[in-house]
Amino acid sequence: MRIVSGSARGRKLFSPPGTTRPTTDRVREALFNSLDNLLDWDVTTVLDLYAGSGAVGLEAASRGAQAVTLVEKNAAAVVSAERNRRVVGAPGVTIVRRSVQAFLATTTTNALPAGTHVKRELAVAREGRIAETTRTSDAAAPYDLVFADPPYAQVESDWPAILTALVENGWVADGSVIVLERSSRDAPTQWPARYREYRSKKYGETRIDIAIVENTGNLAA
Repeated sequence: MRIVSGSARGRKLFSPPGTTRPTTDRVREALFNSLDNLLDWDVTTVLDLYAGSGAVGLEAASRGAQAVTLVEKNAAAVVSAERNRRVVGAPGVTIVRRSVQAFLATTTTNALPAGTHVKRELAVAREGRIAETTRTSDAAAPYDLVFADPPYAQVESDWPAILTALVENGWVADGSVIVLERSSRDAPTQWPARYREYRSKKYGETRIDIAIVENTGNLAA
């Protein structure tokens, strides 16, 4: 598994032991080629949920993403993500060891003037540290790109609540791009209101579904 494009192209990534399922190089390359038509990486903030080794978020960082947050609760995966962050040399990456549900349950306060919490999170991002504390604000939100790769068996149970929390708690805004990786055996995602389907495509055993957020009343930063 390697970074396929950008400043860290060709650098080998570590995979955590166990049952995690890293997104393959082929799928990542195809995905990011599609996203090139939607995003200007230099001003893009990225939220990688169920991040595992961090390969997708770090791919975005390699392409020049402004800020990347990796959310993962598995300890071994977090260790691999930190090793990979160092391999890529990405100072604007924050690794948060929490469950996706707990992370998204907090409400962002990006609309407020920058304060202690926001400054602390920016310091964490610059230094590439692992944040394990409760986050009551997020300087990168609303995110321009959200990628989610839950265990395939959990997609149907987890996904509706995740989509709701992303909008209602301020993690995304109009124009944000949402990417879901799921089994190609599944039907395409049925996106709820405020999400407009953009693309659904199979890559072997993987399906990538993409939607764009709209009609939230909020504008992306």
